[in-house]
Amino acid sequence: MLDTMLGGSLEQGSLPQDAATGYHLGDLRGGITVRIPLVAREN
Repeated sequence: MLDTMLGGSLEQGSLPQDAATGYHLGDLRGGITVRIPLVAREN
């Protein structure tokens, strides 16, 4: 799951629009994912 959270979610293309925000992704996944994509994007 970590691999998917690190960037798989964004690559999957499930929610490209939400990916920009990162909030929806976390909500759907569980809430922890929200922080991983946000940090990864900023990095």
